[in-house]
Amino acid sequence: MGYTTKEIAQACITYIVSMCNSHHKDRLDVLEHVADLVSKDISLLKHSDPARNR
Repeated sequence: MGYTTKEIAQACITYIVSMCNSHHKDRLDVLEHVADLVSKDISLLKHSDPARNR
């Protein structure tokens, strides 16, 4: 059995926090940028037509 969706999401956040700490970056700035990227990716996925690529 693999990881759950929530476990994967939490692992991503844990990784982001760890990277911010080790590279001395502002976590809020990084999370806001990640949120923007995630929002764009969600929009792309919601508006894509999987049947078109067959």
